[in-house]
Amino acid sequence: MAKRHPHQRPASPRTALPFRVRTLGRVEPRERYHSTLGTYHDDAMLTVCLSGAGRYLHRGVAAPVGPGTVGLVLPVGDPGILMTDPDDPYDHLYCRFAGGEALRIAHRVVARRDGRRFFTHPAWQDVSQVLLRALTWGRIHSTVRQGDRMTRPDAALAEALTLLDAPEPSAVPALTAERLRAYIDDHLADPADLAAAAAFFGVSKPHLCRVAKKQLGTTLQRAWQAAKMDWARVLLAEPSLSIGEVARRVGYRDPFYFSNVFKRQVGQSPTGYRRARLRAIHSPA
Repeated sequence: MAKRHPHQRPASPRTALPFRVRTLGRVEPRERYHSTLGTYHDDAMLTVCLSGAGRYLHRGVAAPVGPGTVGLVLPVGDPGILMTDPDDPYDHLYCRFAGGEALRIAHRVVARRDGRRFFTHPAWQDVSQVLLRALTWGRIHSTVRQGDRMTRPDAALAEALTLLDAPEPSAVPALTAERLRAYIDDHLADPADLAAAAAFFGVSKPHLCRVAKKQLGTTLQRAWQAAKMDWARVLLAEPSLSIGEVARRVGYRDPFYFSNVFKRQVGQSPTGYRRARLRAIHSPA
């Protein structure tokens, strides 16, 4: 057990749950002189800085805190002090937590960063969205009795830590427009499964969708669908293929749904497009 700091708050009851949120809240820029211990007791603390500036003081070293900075302070040794810059107060989310699995993940994430407790992380926006969603259910204070079952905030904590523990985009090849289009071309016969695409690239689905929209100028779903319809046009020029077979070859199990999508995208039904295409091919010059 970590040594008790003289300014620590009363301890929360121990928990046998894998994930348990002790406190959940937000420090907004109006708190110009905010400062707090990194964490308390045997709990860990997750923070995500949305804007502004501050610093984390630990053993005489000040780590800068700014937009995109993630903090994971473990219940080991000196907890350090987090404090805002009064000239540019930070806006940050915080979640103090316990739970065997939660602490194991937190230790693993920090160990990958050579023990650094505050760091930048490519999934910080996804993590902040998870915590902001959890805050819509209300702030949590450790003095409130929470029961012995996992709650929605506990599930949100599990999601946030999983995002931090996932392989980082920097560890895999860059998500370029060329790689995204190549993936689409290789999977024209598959349903447009964003989760499978994210797993292939080793990133979270929100990160994949955000980068794809920036790289392709449209959503990945729309780019995938457009490529499927382009390939369907080519296949429809082959009269030996039924409409159902064309649908299957572009990843649609239901020919009627495929026909509706094709008509919406192309302006003609597959049958109408095929007839027009064949007439154009066989008509005299």
